[in-house]
Amino acid sequence: MPTRLSLCFIALLTVPAFAQDDTSPRRPGGGTIVESTSGVREFDPQGDDTRSTTQKVLSDLHPDGRLWYQHVQTLSNPWFEGRQPGSRGGELTLNYIQWHMDQIGLEPAFDDGSIEPDNPWRQPFSFNHGRSLVLKRQSASVGRTSLTGGEDFNALAISGSGEVTAPVTFAGYAIEEGPDGYSSFGDRDSLKGRIAIMLRYEPLDEDGHSRWADEGGSFSPNAGIRSKFQSLIDRGVVGVVLVTPPDAVDGKHDLETVASTRGFGRALDMPVVQMTPEAANAMLRRGGKSFRSLIDKANRGEGATTRISDRVQLSLQTELERAKLETFNIGGVLPGTGELSDEWVIVGGHFDHLGYGYLGSRAPGVHAIHPGADDNASGTAAVLVLADRLHDWAQSHDDSRRNILFLGFGGEEAGLHGSRFFVNNPSIDLGTASAMVNLDMVGRLRDDRLMLGGTGTAEEFDELLPTHVEPSGLTVVASRGGTGPSDHASFFTGGVPVLFFFTGLHDDYHRPEDEGWTVDPEGGLRIIDLAQDVIVDIATRDDQLTFMGTQESGPVRRTGAKVRLGIMPAYGADLETGVQVESVTAGTSAALGGIQAGDVLLAWDDTELAGGRDLMAALRKHEAGDVVTIRVKRGDAIVPLTITLKGREE
Repeated sequence: MPTRLSLCFIALLTVPAFAQDDTSPRRPGGGTIVESTSGVREFDPQGDDTRSTTQKVLSDLHPDGRLWYQHVQTLSNPWFEGRQPGSRGGELTLNYIQWHMDQIGLEPAFDDGSIEPDNPWRQPFSFNHGRSLVLKRQSASVGRTSLTGGEDFNALAISGSGEVTAPVTFAGYAIEEGPDGYSSFGDRDSLKGRIAIMLRYEPLDEDGHSRWADEGGSFSPNAGIRSKFQSLIDRGVVGVVLVTPPDAVDGKHDLETVASTRGFGRALDMPVVQMTPEAANAMLRRGGKSFRSLIDKANRGEGATTRISDRVQLSLQTELERAKLETFNIGGVLPGTGELSDEWVIVGGHFDHLGYGYLGSRAPGVHAIHPGADDNASGTAAVLVLADRLHDWAQSHDDSRRNILFLGFGGEEAGLHGSRFFVNNPSIDLGTASAMVNLDMVGRLRDDRLMLGGTGTAEEFDELLPTHVEPSGLTVVASRGGTGPSDHASFFTGGVPVLFFFTGLHDDYHRPEDEGWTVDPEGGLRIIDLAQDVIVDIATRDDQLTFMGTQESGPVRRTGAKVRLGIMPAYGADLETGVQVESVTAGTSAALGGIQAGDVLLAWDDTELAGGRDLMAALRKHEAGDVVTIRVKRGDAIVPLTITLKGREE
């Protein structure tokens, strides 16, 4: 019964209703006030009590459908802040899953001492957050005079971690070859063992504008930073100091940071800093040189570098570290019985999402919670409902059956990190795993059509699956491949047959609009029904499923490109630059052009591929039939490959 306090609160909410804006869509008009002397206990309105649309939809649904819907609503609630790994919302998600696994009656999955986490339900791991870098340490000094980081100098993202003390050489704009025979270097210039002072941009006129820029432009391509660094590396430098000419009207004069210079190129194996003109001038004056006169010389095109006295020793120390997020996989076990209790079936789905859009958002520039109801609160909810159902089923079935491991994966959105970590650090013998069933985006069944990936990864699937699909009433679009952009791909790579339940993409994918009310509880329940039938079959059949390798790809998520390369990137690869290839799909542009698993894609024509985003951007620029050159690293060799691009549907 409501308390006096709650009744007062209700009154406060309802009394001012007359003050609503006349344009409110909730104002139907025709309201009345009826005086009454009856109390709370006597108030009993008669009539239809199922006016709620949600109640009408859910009242006739099986309780498990309502439970699934409740899980989705909870996990996609703003309180969970989009379930970003390593965040408060991510921890709340783990607590939620763990509590339910415990209540269901599962046993902790990581309680055998092989991994020794503090919490036996969780498997801790960390992963690189995109290509973000953290500056751990930086220092610079000229002789005994120390410079101040953030004021006199800053380390740049292209810097390696290291320490060096060496004499300095002024290298002008470090331009190998410019218009009208311009060069910053003489024929015999060597910078071996020295730190180069390099001017940013390109030669300036008396007014501080580029001498080479086209009309309306700020600088010409000769100002490109990456080729400049390469010219210094080729001459043997052990460190680089970048300085902006103080007269550059169109230049950036504030010190750059690690974050602002991510696009400078792959990290070098030496310290690289930017220094203020004032600090550079003070250093050069110790060697009897004027920074102003050296800049004028570079602007005039008087070639050859200028060595500063060896008495001027510059010490640089930089330490940069790839940013990492700490998170977990989470799992519970339904123990098997009898002769099959040494084998396993794995049922999983990722629980993480994009938080406020920390990566992968299709609403760029929008700082808002991405609820991730379909992706993948829907799959997480399905795993929990299946765990509940199968636990109850096991109580009344004493026949021999395999163990069932229920897993929630972290870090999927950033590149399958959680599932890959588990496969590389399993709590079970993966050789005894009969299959892995992955549920990712199962919340929007439309037209009774479900995609089922991995149907060609076990010899027995051709016979097993139709017996369960036919009574389901679903139209299952079968994709035989075991790869694809979800966690089953990690297990397929590890030699485990896989099945991937997936209801398809939609306009709300990876956007703040992927909210809980948009999912279909009836459809979710039908998928759970089918998944349960398949899992029970796999868990109780006499023989372990026979793994079949296949290079056919799984479902492909939207990229906005008209062409498809045909690779599965190794998203978790720890690379400074480039895109590592996990697998290649047969018959695609990549396969026909000679790209192999293990290759690292370094450049697309003349554009360096710093990561997956650069690769996607390159693909979006092309039409079917275009021919490109992709430079790959294969072992220690750099191999150029000519690729003819096919359309996405070819």
